[in-house]
Amino acid sequence: MPQLRYPLAAVSAVAILVSIAPSASPRTETSPTEPAAVARGLESIVSDDVMRSVQTLTQDDWEGRLAGHPGCKKAGDWIGKRFEQLGLEAIGDNDTHFQVFNFQRRNDRRRRPGDDDKKKRQPKRPVSKPHSTTPTSRNVVGLLRGTDPKLRDEVVVVGAHYDHVGRVGQWNAGQRGGADGADDTFNGADDNASGTSALLEIAEAFVSAKVKTRRSVLFLCFSAEEHGLLGSKWYCDHPIVPLDKTVAMINLDMVGHKHKKPFDVVGVAHASGGVLRTAVQNAMKRVPGFKAELGDWAKRGDSDHASFIKARVPAMFFFSGMHKVYHTVNDEPRTISGRRIERVSRVVFLTTVELANLKKTPTYVHWDGSGDQGGSLGISGQALSRAALRKHRLRSRNGGILVRDVRPGSLAAKAGVKAKDIVIAVGGIKITRGREFDRVDAGVKRAKPGRVFRIKIIRGESRKTLKVTVPK
Repeated sequence: MPQLRYPLAAVSAVAILVSIAPSASPRTETSPTEPAAVARGLESIVSDDVMRSVQTLTQDDWEGRLAGHPGCKKAGDWIGKRFEQLGLEAIGDNDTHFQVFNFQRRNDRRRRPGDDDKKKRQPKRPVSKPHSTTPTSRNVVGLLRGTDPKLRDEVVVVGAHYDHVGRVGQWNAGQRGGADGADDTFNGADDNASGTSALLEIAEAFVSAKVKTRRSVLFLCFSAEEHGLLGSKWYCDHPIVPLDKTVAMINLDMVGHKHKKPFDVVGVAHASGGVLRTAVQNAMKRVPGFKAELGDWAKRGDSDHASFIKARVPAMFFFSGMHKVYHTVNDEPRTISGRRIERVSRVVFLTTVELANLKKTPTYVHWDGSGDQGGSLGISGQALSRAALRKHRLRSRNGGILVRDVRPGSLAAKAGVKAKDIVIAVGGIKITRGREFDRVDAGVKRAKPGRVFRIKIIRGESRKTLKVTVPK
């Protein structure tokens, strides 16, 4: 069985950090996290602290944190120092908090609003040059060791990218428009000082409240995301903790803008047993004011969770939505809500605790692109809300899937399932809330060649049982 490179016994600092119980009381070492510790950690996450981190990450001296440039290196150094101060284990290159990689830079030459104004595109002061002829950057890594001897080699990853798109006059990694008066720095307060600040606040909550979990928690700040997810791709190609020991990845990207949109939390069906959805829903109940729409599949590949999904690691993405100042020089701390970051940080903290304490290790569930489930039923749709369940007289513990599309030639199509139908049972297995697509997959597995296969639906006001003979 592969193990982390640094056995617990070899790292006395980490042993102190996680407060391992004496050998005379091994039961304490493998017990779930103490509720009082979780409560302390939750209360320690406050908006003033996250905003201080946002202000630090968006200082003009760091020139928009463009990967391969000195400003991004300064930001990485600061994050690494924070990890060191928290006592997170250094498991990067040469026992540091860093994982160095070379990359192919992005130079975005697409026309963007403001590009025609040549004067607006000119830097107002000298810009720093890349710190190496070969573009180089670093992921920043810190490990909080788990306490269960059987599970501590597994990790839950909390990730966020810390790079942004730099300054006017530097490589264009996605800048929109140009300078606004004397301001020529793309400081990226929401993208992604917000997510990085949330990650740091979550790490501090674990440490300050002495929250102990069965599995380890790996805090990962990626660089070169703006160049095409290159930091997370590098990590997945060169994992410090084996990917088959990575239970889940939680990605925080753009989680602080002041608008009132609900958060999007996507990818909650990518682990077996519905454990991601359940963990998020349980966390939301304890964080008043946090509103989110949960999506089963992380279909968009525009942030670092996509690298883990491609590597078949369960991953989900917390995102507060697009806005007008995205990738402009006006993405500044004044556009950020510390309270929004506080709430999402609390939800991710609680979600991480629950996932790190799961008794059974979940497996990856794949979306094949043909429908919102990992098997071959052939439907695309979404889970019913509680209001929809009541409307259709379904019990709260039951669930249903509102069909959006049906793939031609699939079992669903041959049975006669149509768009706007609600699937409530597949192959004799009822759909249950929170495990909708897992139940679909389980039902599809019952399909036997030459046998009659049944799909129960609601169509309009009536319920129907559709039948199809499974092809041999």
